[in-house]
Amino acid sequence: MVFYVHGHVVTPAANFALVGVPRQRIIYHTQDFIEPGRHPHWELFERRFARRAGWVISNEVNRARALMSCYGLKQMPNVVPTALPRNWPRPDRNPELRKKILARVGRQDVENCRLIMHEGGFAPIRCGRQLVEAFRLLREDFLLVFTGMRDGSEARLALQRVAKELGLEKRILVLERLDFPDLMLHTACCDAGILLYPNDGIGNFYQCPGRLTHYLGCGLPIIASNFPGLELLTLKHNLGAVCDPQSPAAIAAAIQAVAGRKRSDLDSHAAKLKQLARGELAYETHAGPIEDILKSAGAATTL
Repeated sequence: MVFYVHGHVVTPAANFALVGVPRQRIIYHTQDFIEPGRHPHWELFERRFARRAGWVISNEVNRARALMSCYGLKQMPNVVPTALPRNWPRPDRNPELRKKILARVGRQDVENCRLIMHEGGFAPIRCGRQLVEAFRLLREDFLLVFTGMRDGSEARLALQRVAKELGLEKRILVLERLDFPDLMLHTACCDAGILLYPNDGIGNFYQCPGRLTHYLGCGLPIIASNFPGLELLTLKHNLGAVCDPQSPAAIAAAIQAVAGRKRSDLDSHAAKLKQLARGELAYETHAGPIEDILKSAGAATTL
């Protein structure tokens, strides 16, 4: 039997449950790297388990390098980016749903408006304040969409306070918590996707967000933090634009450059992005190491 352990949140239990199991039968796959000093207790369990495992998998090459150095691993972790599989259902834009979304803020100019999707809630870890402030510098027909914040939640109340302070209440929409198929349907109705993170540590500086292929699969170009990994990926594949995530002016300029184009240009770009999401940037393109590791672990178990 091979034990495939996914995520740092299960490492406390896994450390105890797998005592006595040969390391060749243990695989540890982490989508995040709990860098030293930030969360000492999680770090303690993750470090122990990463050293305990016969194979370690990370989702970003710089995170993997840092994990190896900080945890004292004997070999470089394998790297498998977070991404949707090639055949995962990706909806086309639904004109009627787009009309309904815009109607929530009293807009009827469906083609002229630009909906900028932020999958997830308003939070400092997503540069929420800077993002909202950027919309003061954009035309009135640029609207910002957040998801997954229930009425009365701390995040939604914080967003409401900031929106009122900046006079942007009618340009920000908050969608209820959606299941994944509905989230993708709403994402496909938008014109660009936001991937902003603060420069506050290894994990956020070297991002490999799952939301990236959500956006691309729905045909949305991205606005991302100008950190090395995201910038290289964005420039290499013409995914959108990067900017200083702490600067509202820089964010606004990037949104304008990406989503302010005429509709025909956006539609042409969307077709290319969808193709990328099913090709070079699909999960299967980079997931080969997992199959190789499972075969090696299975062979070790057999022996």
